[in-house]
Amino acid sequence: MLLLAPIPLGCNRDGRSVAERQFATRVQATLGISLPCSLAWCGPYLDGGSFGGVLVGANGDSLPWAYGHRMIPFPAIPSAIRHDEARVDAWSDSIVQSVPRLSYIGAKHYQEPGARALAVGSSAESLFIQVLWKAADGDTVGTPLPGEQPSPGRQAKRLIAANIARALERQRAGLGGGLLPYPGVR
Repeated sequence: MLLLAPIPLGCNRDGRSVAERQFATRVQATLGISLPCSLAWCGPYLDGGSFGGVLVGANGDSLPWAYGHRMIPFPAIPSAIRHDEARVDAWSDSIVQSVPRLSYIGAKHYQEPGARALAVGSSAESLFIQVLWKAADGDTVGTPLPGEQPSPGRQAKRLIAANIARALERQRAGLGGGLLPYPGVR
């Protein structure tokens, strides 16, 4: 008697490729959120440039995250330029731009307890950037998704998340951190 056992050739119950399932497993293990996920909230704080958000995963789990930088003591203005306001402004801007802006997981503001910084260039930061892009739907101009009704709130949070992901990518590439002034420009 010949028994046929089901062989899982090409069976893909959740519709994702092997690479997508492996990526989801790495994200779950590293960031603690299931995929696909969506951007539940994302917005700025009035503290000089930090942002926070919450990603909600397919299993009802969530990942609070933040983007910002810990301020360093501002160095003394060099005496050679103190008399020239334009040079002082340029020098100040270069100091502020040189401070790394990090992504954090575990809290919605980088100074909250539980906020864990993701090192620039780390594999965890790389995963976070990819997840943030996916949650923002890769939107860089604020356009609604196909079949989606225009919603200023949804579009704003997607733009903010996309701009943060882009800023983190630029920082990793050595192109300077910080948000770009025009979120629609890539």
